[in-house]
Amino acid sequence: MLDAIKYSLANLGRIEGRDSRGTFWYYVLFLVILQFVVGLIVSLPIYISMFTVIFDATASGGDPNVAMQGMFEDLVSQIRSQMAVSMIVGVVIGLMLIASFVRRLHDAGYTGWIVLVPLATQAFSIIYAYTFMDRMGEIMLENMTAGFDGASGGGPDPFALQAEMGCLGLVGWIGYIVVIGFGVLKSQEGPNQYGEGPVRF
Repeated sequence: MLDAIKYSLANLGRIEGRDSRGTFWYYVLFLVILQFVVGLIVSLPIYISMFTVIFDATASGGDPNVAMQGMFEDLVSQIRSQMAVSMIVGVVIGLMLIASFVRRLHDAGYTGWIVLVPLATQAFSIIYAYTFMDRMGEIMLENMTAGFDGASGGGPDPFALQAEMGCLGLVGWIGYIVVIGFGVLKSQEGPNQYGEGPVRF
C-alpha cells in the first residue's frame, strides 16, 4: 500500500502510462483519509470555541443562550472560513487525483479525456457552494438571532436554501460515479496503446 502511495505521489504530473486497480484505489484511500484529517483539523477551532463559551457561561452561573447569542457573528465567520478551506482542500485533492485517474483510464483502454467529466462536475459544485457562502452565513445569523429573541425569523428559510444547495450539489456526485465506475474496470491484458502493463504493488 505504501509503495502504491509513494509511486502515485512521485508521479503527480505524469499522465502517460498505466495504473493498476490496486495502485489507484490505495492512492484514493490515502487521499480520502488525508481530506478527512485536514477537515477535522479545520473544524476543531469552531467546536472548541462553541463549547468553551457554553462551559464558561454555565460555570459562571450565566445563561448559556445569552453567551451563545453573543458569539454567533464570530461563529458564522469561522464557518465561512472553514467552508473556504474545505473548498481549497477539495481542489487540491482533486488535482492530486487527476494523473492517477488518467493512468487508470489508460490501463482499462480508455482515453484520458474522460477525466474532464469529474473535473467539470466538481468545479461546478465548488463554484456553486462558494457563491452561496455569504448568503448562507447571513441567513444562519439572522435565524439564530431571531430564535434567541423569540421572533419567528421571517427571513428566508435556511432549510429551503440547504435543500436547493443539496439538489444542485448532486451534480458533483456525477464525477464520483465516473471515477468509481472507471476505477473498478479490469486492466487490459498485456500492452495497449497507452503502454506496457502497469506496475503492480
